[in-house]
Order: sequence, then structure tokens, then C-alpha cells
Amino acid sequence: MQAIWQDVRFGVRMLMKNRLVSLVCIIALALGIGANAAIFSMAEAFLLHPVPFENADRYVALLDKHSQSDGGGFGAVDFVPIAPATYFDWKKQTKSFDRIAAYSWDEVNLTGENEPQKVQVFHVPANFFETIGVQPAMGRAFLPEEEEAGKEQEIILGHALWEQRYASDPNILGKNIKVGGKSFTVVGVTAKGFDYPMPAEAWLPLSFDTKERGWRDNRWLFPIGRLAPGVSFEQATADPGADP
Repeated sequence: MQAIWQDVRFGVRMLMKNRLVSLVCIIALALGIGANAAIFSMAEAFLLHPVPFENADRYVALLDKHSQSDGGGFGAVDFVPIAPATYFDWKKQTKSFDRIAAYSWDEVNLTGENEPQKVQVFHVPANFFETIGVQPAMGRAFLPEEEEAGKEQEIILGHALWEQRYASDPNILGKNIKVGGKSFTVVGVTAKGFDYPMPAEAWLPLSFDTKERGWRDNRWLFPIGRLAPGVSFEQATADPGADP
């Protein structure tokens, strides 16, 4: 035991003696832990967390077979995002899915009257909630025109965020809140327990300008599709429009 304490004291003395090197090591370790935690959170959100809606077996995550790499990924499958142009191609071409939506993850700061708060948000298209068969418990989902770049100034709050930050304000709809320093109008609040894709605390419109719609190499969208009536998963895998 005495030998262990001697080693500990020696280690502390060496760290204090080389403070700059020690600081670099500590920062590197912290960043590594943080990155791994973020990766695990995203993997859980997409692959492990049960989806909180009915007929979940009719929904599939869609993959771009051309973007799968030879190694890495989560488990046996590389679950990688797709480019906006691919997303719009699939929506036009697929016959196996009656709905295709997508989402992208972001982290934003809520500011304003209360203390700043960092929250996990997902950018989703206007058909996202319709696609998964879930509507906000209060208010509405996003409108198609809110997908246009420059018009995406609406936000849907998660139930927990509404309770904790806004004290379950029954008049929250229509109020403006600051998101990243910009003003967003609250148009909806989800039902208690709904956090899809986990760990969503709020949702913002997924918007594209003309240039972004044509991107094929910039991959940042995670698509989800709802199988059309009478279409099996096996049939959908043969659909040239998308690769489930």
C-alpha cells in the first residue's frame, strides 16, 4: 500500500512539473471521452432506442448502398447519412414506400429570458410527423412552406423541455423564443415521452436552398421510410429507388 502511495505522489509531482504537457493530455482525454459518448448516443438513437409509435415494423431506416464503406460503422452495418440530392431522388422514384422523411441532428443554445441552455434538436421536413403517424399534443406540425430556406423560423418543443424551461406554459403556442440568437415561433409541443429520434428535445424545420438540393457528396441526412400497404420488407430491398 505504501508503494502505491509513493507512485501516486511521484505521478502528481511529475504532472505539476510538466503542467503544459499534462494539460494537453487531459484535454485530449476529455475530447476522446466526449466524442465516444456522442457517437454512442447517436448509435442508440438510430439503432437501439425503440421507436415510440404504432406499426413500428412498417418503418425502416434507409441506407445508400454506394456510401457503405468496407469497415467501421455500428455493428454489421454502416449506418451513414445520405446527401440531399439522394433523398429527393428516393422520394420521387421509390414505389415501395408511401412516405419517406429524413432528419439531421443539431445542438443549439436556447437564450432569452431564462439562463442559456444547450439542447439536442433534430431538423425534420414537414411530412416527418405525418410519416411516423405522430402529431404534436399541442399545436401543429411544420408546414410545407416552412421547408423553404429563410422561412424555417418555427420550433416544436419536446414535452420535457416545455415543462422544465417554460413551466408547462399553456399559452406557449405562438410565443417567440431565442434559438442560437434568432427568434423562432413555437408552433407545437409533443406528447410526454416522445423523443424520436432520441435524444430529441426539440424539432426545427429541415430546409434546403437550391444549391443544397443538388448536393450529392455532402451527407448529413438520415432517412426513414414507411412501407406502402401490401409491400414486404423483402420486396422493398429490391426497390431500385432506395436500399433499406
